[in-house]
Amino acid sequence: MISLQHGSSAKNGFHGFNGIRNGVKNAEKISHSLALQVLLEKIDQRTYPETIREEIPAIISHWLQSTNEPPLLVGKKEASAWAKLLKSEFGAGTAKKFPVIDYTVVPFPPPKKARFTFIDLFAGIGGFRVALQKMGGKCVFSSDWDKNAKTTYYENYGEVPFGDIRRLSSEKLYSGRVDLVCGGFPCQPFSIAGVSKKLSLGRKHGFEDENQGILFFEVAKIIKRHRPKAFILENVKHLLRHDKGNTFRSILHVLEKELGYHVHSNVIDAKNFVPQHRERVFIVTGKQIGRAHSELQSLREISYAVFCLKKKNSECLIW
Repeated sequence: MISLQHGSSAKNGFHGFNGIRNGVKNAEKISHSLALQVLLEKIDQRTYPETIREEIPAIISHWLQSTNEPPLLVGKKEASAWAKLLKSEFGAGTAKKFPVIDYTVVPFPPPKKARFTFIDLFAGIGGFRVALQKMGGKCVFSSDWDKNAKTTYYENYGEVPFGDIRRLSSEKLYSGRVDLVCGGFPCQPFSIAGVSKKLSLGRKHGFEDENQGILFFEVAKIIKRHRPKAFILENVKHLLRHDKGNTFRSILHVLEKELGYHVHSNVIDAKNFVPQHRERVFIVTGKQIGRAHSELQSLREISYAVFCLKKKNSECLIW
């Protein structure tokens, strides 16, 4: 197992490796954690710019889940070198075939055959991901800047999320097709408690909060870049009323007028599904979703969730 707690290591930003490497030569299959460990140990990370060095564990762990795709930020040349390293270290037979990366020990492994692809933003410990994977979705990019959440996410999914999304929102996060973008962008600038605390400290809130309040616009950049078939965004109920409703109207303007999506939103109370009273606004859409919820063939369950958002909470049994 690999511990992904942040440490002082200049090499990879993480410490606590205790993977067992004896007896795995000529293996047809190796664990994802061992593959990650070996690459972090053998790659000379000093050759990369500092901003990329910070993301190397995320870059490699994402690539290991999709080795047929070029790794983000570094390109095909690095992927070839990494594949050569793994074949040299573990490859079976004289031909040194690339070993299968094994995720069987991961509680929520990636699907063997994906029905759709999605990007998981502000991922936390993976609430959206666990649901979407159960529906056959394959996560092609994840991001969160909280180190403890990233550690848990790795233990759950075998993938290290990227960090500050502001550094990456203008990048093409995945070279293939992205069907869905999901994420709960930070709620503190819009929640009743968060706004009250910021005011008491003399800090700005809403879109004027330059650290958290503007992160919705980073989501919008990613949606514009990848043009997914649908997206699911989540935030606190008070987002609807913040700044006398101007904040939410601005969000709708971006999603509908600037990006061209049909948007549906509603407040869903968690008490209808779990023993907790927790109201959240969900903003869900699809490019052609306004007519009938069956139009997105490969994402029909998500489309049905949009259809449900226009009805009472108790009818949203799909969730």
